[in-house]
Amino acid sequence: MKMLTGRATEALLYLELSNAFTVNPAKMKSLSHLILVLTTTVAHAQTSQKVFFNREGKKCDQQGAYVYQITQNPEALKTPGFPTNDRDTLVTVYFAGSNKVCKVSACVDGYHHGPYTQYYENGKLKEAGFSEKSFFKGKVMRYYPNGSLQEMVEYPADEVSRYTINSFLILDYRDSLGVQMVKNGNGICHRYFFTNGDSSHVEREDGLLKDGLREQEWKGYEDDSLYYKDKFSHGKFMEGVRYDKGKEIRYDEIEHQPEYHGGLEALSRFISKTLRYPKEARLYGVDGKVFVQFVVLKNGTVTNVEVIKGVSPSLNDEAVRVVNLMPNWEPGMQRGKPVKARFVLPIRFKLDVGRQR
Repeated sequence: MKMLTGRATEALLYLELSNAFTVNPAKMKSLSHLILVLTTTVAHAQTSQKVFFNREGKKCDQQGAYVYQITQNPEALKTPGFPTNDRDTLVTVYFAGSNKVCKVSACVDGYHHGPYTQYYENGKLKEAGFSEKSFFKGKVMRYYPNGSLQEMVEYPADEVSRYTINSFLILDYRDSLGVQMVKNGNGICHRYFFTNGDSSHVEREDGLLKDGLREQEWKGYEDDSLYYKDKFSHGKFMEGVRYDKGKEIRYDEIEHQPEYHGGLEALSRFISKTLRYPKEARLYGVDGKVFVQFVVLKNGTVTNVEVIKGVSPSLNDEAVRVVNLMPNWEPGMQRGKPVKARFVLPIRFKLDVGRQR
């Protein structure tokens, strides 16, 4: 299965595995009570280095690299396009083969926050917009690999849905020849998605737009075969059916995020009970926020646990240890089918001021 998400998950520039969607901690305000009050910081002055990543977003050597990022803290950088410390205000990712810019984004306190631009390998502008705590805000312009405008969409100023697939308006859409199909949010849209940064593989969805909102029936295609039919009323999803090897799978929810059994309160209790403040960090008054990324598999198993933005070795190791001990989650679902889901959880360590050395 390949998602037709309107590329909303590119907010973090995660070079996603197929069948995966990203859950951004900034989008889940109720997670704030999970950020445990526990730690402090250690600064390591280092020489700038290039850190290379393959197409899957995994670190690799230069020979097999797709993109790279220049950083002074390479051991903390696990995902391209992510800030390596809280002082970062601008992050640039480059294509390894040509040294051309892949993406430039502003960052604040560990999140993408501010204007950003993204480019194709041929140097043409791919996307430009604004993010707030790694969450799309306002208008986003997207372009074809040939440089012509593809679409203008608008994300809400305030979060109105925790789902990523249809939480935006489509205001303008044009085909690759420049013919305008959607104007002021109205028209019949044949919306294409380009993968791997070029036109070597495309997917599409077709449907009616009124005032930027999906209306009536929308069809999605994979490899020119009908994959799903979704029904909308004034932008609100009503029902859908997915086609899989001659079978029809009906669903009343397009996307459901993975959840810890028992919900956020149960997850908070587990972390509080399991986490131990490292002695070394306590001794030297080290605290900070560790961002831990992991994948919830289709069966709910938690795997691929890694720190994408760390503080110190001892705090990073403790955060990873705690996440590795978590029991299985309820898996994420898309159109009635379990899917792998990537999750980012911030765990904050903080010592009382009077106990800091």
